[in-house]
Order: sequence, then structure tokens, then C-alpha cells
Amino acid sequence: MEKYTVEEYKELVELGIKYKELKEHKRLLVLPCPLETMVYQVVPQENGKGKKVMPCLFTLELLDEYGKTVFGTEPEAIVASVS
Repeated sequence: MEKYTVEEYKELVELGIKYKELKEHKRLLVLPCPLETMVYQVVPQENGKGKKVMPCLFTLELLDEYGKTVFGTEPEAIVASVS
């Protein structure tokens, strides 16, 4: 078990309190991956026939699409692109 100093315990308690307050006020956002992480987006082919998988960096703008057209791994995106 890790040993912490009194100051480190104090910081952990304060962080826990802040986390709880954010959660209670519905201001806590849990992301599926860190921002700027490489993800894979399923997009329509330019000719309109089928879909293709494009790598991109995860941003907040992609959050609502995560698990629908944006995936954490290329194999997940490939499976979604053919279904």
C-alpha cells in the first residue's frame, strides 16, 4: 500500500469533495478517452457509395458520436463501417 503524507491526504480529500460537488451539480463530464487521442471516424465515401474509416484526434465535438461513428480502435470502426 502506498504511503501518503498528511498534505497528500488533504489534497486527495479536497479533490474528492470537488469531484462530489461537480457530480451533484451535473457538471462532471467523463470522457471516453483523453482529448487529442487518436480515434477512428466512419465517414461516407466521396463517391457516396459506402463508408471509409479515417483516423482523427478526439475533440469535444466528437463526443456525441463516440460509439456511433467515432471509435477508439480501428477494428471497431471497420466493423461499424460495414454494418
